[in-house]
Amino acid sequence: MHHVALARPVVLSTLALSLAACGQQTASPAQSAGPALLHAQALPYLDWTKSGLGSSYIHAASDVAGNVIASGASLIAKHDKDGQLLWSKAFTNQYGASFSRLTTDSASNVYAVGAYGAQDICCPTPDNISFLVKYDPNGTLLWIKKADSSNPYLYLDAAVDNQRNVYTVGYADQGMRIAKYSPAGQLVWLRLLSTYGEGSFFPSGCSLPKIAVTGGGNVFMACTEGTNRQISLTKLDVNGWRVFTKTFGTTGGAVNTVVRLVTSADDSVHVLRETSLGAGNVQTTFGLTKYDAVGNWKWYQQLAGNDTRVQDVAVSPSGSVLVTGYTYVPFGSNVNGSNIGDVDYFLGQYDINGKKIIVKQYGAAGKNSFGNGIALSPLGKVFVVGRQDRAIISRFTP
Repeated sequence: MHHVALARPVVLSTLALSLAACGQQTASPAQSAGPALLHAQALPYLDWTKSGLGSSYIHAASDVAGNVIASGASLIAKHDKDGQLLWSKAFTNQYGASFSRLTTDSASNVYAVGAYGAQDICCPTPDNISFLVKYDPNGTLLWIKKADSSNPYLYLDAAVDNQRNVYTVGYADQGMRIAKYSPAGQLVWLRLLSTYGEGSFFPSGCSLPKIAVTGGGNVFMACTEGTNRQISLTKLDVNGWRVFTKTFGTTGGAVNTVVRLVTSADDSVHVLRETSLGAGNVQTTFGLTKYDAVGNWKWYQQLAGNDTRVQDVAVSPSGSVLVTGYTYVPFGSNVNGSNIGDVDYFLGQYDINGKKIIVKQYGAAGKNSFGNGIALSPLGKVFVVGRQDRAIISRFTP
């Protein structure tokens, strides 16, 4: 890993789109510094869209200063609140690297979970060297945890509490494990699938786990259980002991997969899931389920179906939910219109009870525009990262 020379984001020209449903649209001054990206209807809170580093940004996080951090193929980049590049890190070896999670703490330190030698982080292999890395706000390496002979562990996801402890979930030789590390990177506790004192509370064949943590250090883990392929959600207390386990999701041959797990200010948890059904998984839906802090089911909201993919979710301090992804078909408020480009990305907002407030598409004629990650700034901004010819960042004011 080494520094990449600082550079200003490439500024792409704005393209005025002619939309049958909305008439002729011309970019506003606030948009004129961004890529060729407009929306289906006027959305005054789109501040700008700017290009980033590399071909695509996949994950996003924001820090206490309102900066946005994004990960792409073999790189991490930090941009200020106006999209200007502050620093970047390249992960270079003969394999390259991919990332499965990016997050920050209350001191604006940056954490990334990734692996060398894997296009998709899912399975331990000799060439798949997994790692958890921590940087300070200026991009200085503080510590790194690597999978090796003394630590045969595949890191898959991570989350940070208000005390800057970091929690990980993944696979080890003994099975799945959840670990808590101090801010200095010291192991605080470890829970293994096969050695848990009261017997395994993880479901049989638990796969593709995700993790989230409340500010006070209670842990949620969700995965696909191996019997009915439903979602299993487990809560651990601050010492790593089980509080409850819930199982939910579509049955009857369906496969339910956790896309993202996030907590909210009231310690409730939101599970974004993908459900595939039918030979070759030809029918796909995305939905969001909310449980409160003591395990009561609150609501479920179906977000999208075939030809639309929901990639990420975030919860505001007030409890409203924002999602992003991409669609090949008219979607949201544009459902009776037409796509702007060949593929459009979208930003959706739902209230604290899961009721849809607004879903809007963004794109450009003849372009493929993907929304991959979302982050909420403490300054009240929303960042969406993704791809349109190259990596992009969009900033919104809700």
